[in-house]
Amino acid sequence: AEIIFQIFEKLVSQGKMIIMVTHDFSLAHRMSHSIYMADGEIISPHIASNMTMLNSQQMLMMTHAHETRVYQPGEFVIQQDTPADGFMIITAGEVEVFAKKKKKKNAEVLIERPGRGEYLGVLGLVNRNTSGQPEPSPVSVRASGESPLEVVFIPYQVMGELIDDSEELKETMAVLAQKRQEKIQALS
Repeated sequence: AEIIFQIFEKLVSQGKMIIMVTHDFSLAHRMSHSIYMADGEIISPHIASNMTMLNSQQMLMMTHAHETRVYQPGEFVIQQDTPADGFMIITAGEVEVFAKKKKKKNAEVLIERPGRGEYLGVLGLVNRNTSGQPEPSPVSVRASGESPLEVVFIPYQVMGELIDDSEELKETMAVLAQKRQEKIQALS
């Protein structure tokens, strides 16, 4: 397989297009463009490239449930003290995560600027009340920059089913939530 792949790479460097169908994800990841399929359906490229801890059936489930949301610069994606309504993957644009500190007369404190491929709504996914609903967000998330923010949005219900089915996803989200909570606590 490696020799054939080297021939393909040489042809591509000469301006040729190669269409390869494979079940070998290690080869597929080496391609400049990949289209992932499961059960004859195309998996969202944003989900395929950013949720690699999931298997193809789980990615397909997420693809079926997702929608694209667009936020204009200055528009809130998540507001502090309000539960987020789902999990998001940033696909384009800029975003700021900040908190208003009551001790400082509601002054905004910037926590981070996540970029393309990073997740929003992780704390709401991990932090649930006794009835299973997301806790109010300890931060606000706002589209920033000069161009719109675009995200892939997945409802928490679907993400919850995926977490129940994927220990790796559960661990990844728990680690991300812990890191974000530590950043928030360090700035309070």
